[in-house]
Amino acid sequence: MQDNRKGVEEKLTSACQEISGRMEEWISIETLYMNQERRNKNVAITNSQTRAEKVKTHGTSYQCQSANDRTNRHGHQTNQEWESSRTRQHTS
Repeated sequence: MQDNRKGVEEKLTSACQEISGRMEEWISIETLYMNQERRNKNVAITNSQTRAEKVKTHGTSYQCQSANDRTNRHGHQTNQEWESSRTRQHTS
């Protein structure tokens, strides 16, 4: 019985040390909750930064696309028009 208890105690101690570091032998439930809240907060911050980067990237790609549309509307040749005019020049 004593050997079994010692084995269980060692396993619990090693599990607690993995979570809290080697300095503490035991960890309380409150500390576990605080650690989990901290992790959740960090994940939320990371996710919001990722969303902001996606919005920023989408905005710049939309601006580039709009600029290309504007140049095509203002009389600039499209790639197909340029190719066809180029082939006409070479054939004549």
